[in-house]
Amino acid sequence: MLIAIIDDGIDKSKLLYHNIKYNLFVDNNNKIREWDSEKHIFTQHGTICAHIIEKYAPKAEFISISVFQNTELKTNCERLFVALNWCLEKRIQLIHMSIGTEQLNDSLMIRPVIARMLMQGQVIVAAGNNKGSYTIPACLSGVIGVIADKKLKGFAFNTCYSEKGILLSASSKHMLIDSLGNVFKTDISNSYAAPTVTAAIHNILVSHEPYSVSVPLLYRELTGEKLDHQFIRPDFIEDADILNLSGESLLNKRFFFSRFREFTMIESLLNEIEFWKSFVFIPSPDENENKKVINFIKEYHKQWKGILLAGKIERESLVELEDILIWDEYNWGILKEDCFEYALKEKECPTIFIASDDKNGIDLACDLQKLFQEEGYQCICASNQKYSYLYGLEYIPSKMLLNEAVQHLNVIYEPDLIIFCSRKQYINENVMEDMNNYIIEFNIKIGEKEETINQSSIAYPYDKFELKNLYQYITAYFS
Repeated sequence: MLIAIIDDGIDKSKLLYHNIKYNLFVDNNNKIREWDSEKHIFTQHGTICAHIIEKYAPKAEFISISVFQNTELKTNCERLFVALNWCLEKRIQLIHMSIGTEQLNDSLMIRPVIARMLMQGQVIVAAGNNKGSYTIPACLSGVIGVIADKKLKGFAFNTCYSEKGILLSASSKHMLIDSLGNVFKTDISNSYAAPTVTAAIHNILVSHEPYSVSVPLLYRELTGEKLDHQFIRPDFIEDADILNLSGESLLNKRFFFSRFREFTMIESLLNEIEFWKSFVFIPSPDENENKKVINFIKEYHKQWKGILLAGKIERESLVELEDILIWDEYNWGILKEDCFEYALKEKECPTIFIASDDKNGIDLACDLQKLFQEEGYQCICASNQKYSYLYGLEYIPSKMLLNEAVQHLNVIYEPDLIIFCSRKQYINENVMEDMNNYIIEFNIKIGEKEETINQSSIAYPYDKFELKNLYQYITAYFS
């Protein structure tokens, strides 16, 4: 079976079996081209990854896609996207990446293509960063992210319960023999742990029909455990059918995913004979209606590969859907209580709080995030508002204190800035008086409230000029 290795190229002469079927690279114009004789491989990084895979999966065949242009092994988001999109279009079933990016904003380009790959049954194995920082794509939900376990050696791996989204730890200690008989040992590195898992997955996939093995099923075959509540975000949703029985209007323009169709009655959905691979369900106040939908999902579960269930659905009712990527509000429970004690010791991150009980606050948070991202700030948006995760905001349950939530976001993502849209009742005096915070409120009349240096008010709707002014006030305050 073909494995695409996105790295710095593979030196065919160093492999035992020379099983490279395609040798490609992304050129300076961000086009995929065949490798030519004038190009060269800058390091042995990609070659060693392929060598580890073939040691444990000798029948594997490789597609080498180089995205690097120098020995520093630095690339850019556009090259990563081109390589991944090529794999999407060619439907390469297994993709290996012992590389990634720490730039949070790169998710805007990388996440959708990863989601589309997952929705057509492709599998992505990616190494986490050796510094332990949040890594894209390794930490995206649905990707099999891997880190090294110093205690393991050879063909070994374990489950990994990580608030950053990494699923497995594996051995990176391997004794390798090249085609000339030279023996060498690999270093302890996440880059050399991920190939261990890729080899194991290859050996599972070759015994199944193509594209028939989901990530939850793979996880169960690899570890013997269920992949339950392991995803902290519904990153895998894209090109979705939506069933909205809530009776509430949604901010469709703010969905983090592209949508195909939206239904507001279950009867309309039942009349369809073909569905897209992602499904988003916003439940009804009527539990009987919701039961009909859950039963419908169970009956046609093979239609979907990713489901977002808005609200909380008892997992007992989803027992027949264990092989589908699923996210609901219970998934926030992956966070460990003791991570907050650790988090409180971390440095503070500038935080903008938007006090709002409606979707106006979500609108403003998204607009501000875009402005900061355009200026190069690595910015995270979060909210404790209902359905905020539909708009790409990190979901924080109301039961979590705001200071704990901010520290949690800081520890996981290490952003330059956090924008938090919170319901008004949770923004207390401690939050407002903290000079590391900037508070924005809506429709506060002049003279009604004493002005402070770290607070602003804005009317809704606002125009581009007012938004830009607000942005300038905030940047001036934190500078």
